[in-house]
Amino acid sequence: MSIHDIVYRFLDTQSIGRKSRYCYVSVLRHFDAFVLKRAPATGLLSIKTLRAWLQHEIRRSPLTSVVHRTCVIARYLDWRTAMGGGTHPLAELRAQYGRLLNPIVRALLEDDYESALERLRPLPHWGSVLGSAMREHITRMQ
Repeated sequence: MSIHDIVYRFLDTQSIGRKSRYCYVSVLRHFDAFVLKRAPATGLLSIKTLRAWLQHEIRRSPLTSVVHRTCVIARYLDWRTAMGGGTHPLAELRAQYGRLLNPIVRALLEDDYESALERLRPLPHWGSVLGSAMREHITRMQ
């Protein structure tokens, strides 16, 4: 089965209009071609390849358009995962740093993306923004 067939199978599961379908086909085909060009042996998406794609896209479009395309791609990759395609980096990033893609895309576009992603990490349950200061205070008071 070719990549184009997979894209059309995905779009058949979506409730979208003709114009959106046309745009989605274009975005998904370009993305799949970019990934295959970067990882021809495996065709698997890595964070490095995702960052390269985001940097390529941000040169030609505003951030809001890039985030919108990333949302379309995330839905596509989630569908492929559900169909037995294994996990993908966007799902892992959303699991670690929150469901919203906009801050994740912004972080991945930074030069030091690892520390930018760490700033997105949610607080643990019952956590506090005072974290280390509270731990030090509790240690002193004991």
